Amino acid sequence: MPHQVLSIDLLDDGGNKITDLGKTVLGLNVDRLRVLVTLGGGAADADVPASLTLSVFSHEPVEKRTGKGSMSGPFSLNLPRVAKTLTYLGGVALGDLARFMKASDDAKEVATVIRVGGTSDVLFVAPLKKDGWALRGAAVQPSSLATVTTGDMSKERPNARTLFHAGGVEVLELSVDPAAGLDLKTAKSAKVFIRSPADIFFYSGHGAWWDGQLLIDTGGHNYEDWMGPDEVLKHWKKNPDIHTSPMDLDILIINGCSVLLWNKDNEPVDDPDRKSYGLDWAKLLMTKEGPLFAILGYRATAPLDSVRGNTIAAEMGQAAKELGNDWGKYAYKWMEINKRFQNTWTACALDSAKGYYYLNNPGGLGYDKKRPDGAIMGPYGIP
Repeated sequence: MPHQVLSIDLLDDGGNKITDLGKTVLGLNVDRLRVLVTLGGGAADADVPASLTLSVFSHEPVEKRTGKGSMSGPFSLNLPRVAKTLTYLGGVALGDLARFMKASDDAKEVATVIRVGGTSDVLFVAPLKKDGWALRGAAVQPSSLATVTTGDMSKERPNARTLFHAGGVEVLELSVDPAAGLDLKTAKSAKVFIRSPADIFFYSGHGAWWDGQLLIDTGGHNYEDWMGPDEVLKHWKKNPDIHTSPMDLDILIINGCSVLLWNKDNEPVDDPDRKSYGLDWAKLLMTKEGPLFAILGYRATAPLDSVRGNTIAAEMGQAAKELGNDWGKYAYKWMEINKRFQNTWTACALDSAKGYYYLNNPGGLGYDKKRPDGAIMGPYGIP
């Protein structure tokens, strides 16, 4: 009777078994792929193999379309037997698998995080997926900060906060070589997320005019701070040379209220907490401390998905399909799309090379009565 593969466990950097694969991303909170395989049953000790071989390959979450992962082919990972036990242990540096954290590549990739009940992400991604863009993860915010995780490895859905930190993920799938002659009915494969930043990161959820944070709606218009620009920057910070920085992130879209406000003329505001938090998010631009060509969003109330937000997302997705990797045109295109609808004249965009755009909105900051209502204003140099 052949020995049975009882388990294939992924280990953290301390050698402990990873219990929450939905929150684990190699290259983000674990530095190296380490695997422990445990056998059981079987005949005599002489029949126990001296080593096992695992096939390691990457694919996009959920879809698994051919050619959308960063690895050009499977990697054979050899696991030597640990002494005379029925366990096998081995690992490999992530860079030996593929350059998942390339500063730039030919692949076009998209990742999304939405609030509970959000719908605009699907509409944004649809034209990109049809155009061959690779998916790099889709996640849903928790309904409360008390929620431990929104990740589910069985559905290849990463935890929302973890995905935002990573900027995008692929799935590494590890399978035992059937040529070993082992019984694989109990365990034959395992999966783990690996960091693979997308070109476009799309967030659709709530934002706070009073502190510039992205929010969680806990119900009844009660909100909790979820994530701010400093937290994002900690994980998206570029190297001194952006061209050698291990980040492929180019565009951040924040389909949420107010966080990109810049009161450039220091006009009177209705509340002292309504400050220029857009300048804090501007730190993510490649001309500042981050990797981004542009950040697209709103400086006041943003449209709900069901009230024009879905339309904007669908049109911007189509625009991204047409623009491809011409990242310098995304900011102005965002403004052109939003200027068509009066209830999205709160739109703005931060372009790393050109500056800050907003729409000429009656009653809004920076309104110029000499210019047409809804006109694209700027760009203005970002301090």
